Amino acid sequence: MAGKIIVRKGRLNEAETVLKLWLDLMEYHRQIAFADYEMTSDAPELWLKYYCTHVRSRTKIALVAEEDKKIIGYLLGSIQDRPPVFKIKKEAMITDMIVASGKRRKGIGTKLVNEFFKWTKGKKMKYAVLNVVPENLMGKKFWTHHGFTTIIQFRSKTL
Repeated sequence: MAGKIIVRKGRLNEAETVLKLWLDLMEYHRQIAFADYEMTSDAPELWLKYYCTHVRSRTKIALVAEEDKKIIGYLLGSIQDRPPVFKIKKEAMITDMIVASGKRRKGIGTKLVNEFFKWTKGKKMKYAVLNVVPENLMGKKFWTHHGFTTIIQFRSKTL
């Protein structure tokens, strides 16, 4: 029987556990996406530092989803500056999110996103943005379900 899902702020001492989920996220994208997901040999160490900045910062957040004291998902987000020409000077951004493959479609991603929205509202943000690769049909469906719409498309060309 599955336990209760708890979403809370991430901690420094669990970075290695969250790293395993991030590696799953990167592998998923390498398999589905046309974008370049080839990483450097020190990518895991660099990502661990990146995660830790989210734990320590007041303008970034690391959230984890936990079931029976086991981390089964995470979300990283931040508050970032917009170009100075806009009236709204800052925006919230979700940079990473994944739920472990055996735990999907159980509302865990929704809990992570809702906790992120609570945090952004506390920071007085007006909206949130994120990037989704076109081939990530599962992600696109999830984000559309949570009210995200396409506002811009990035294009890439190999040189």
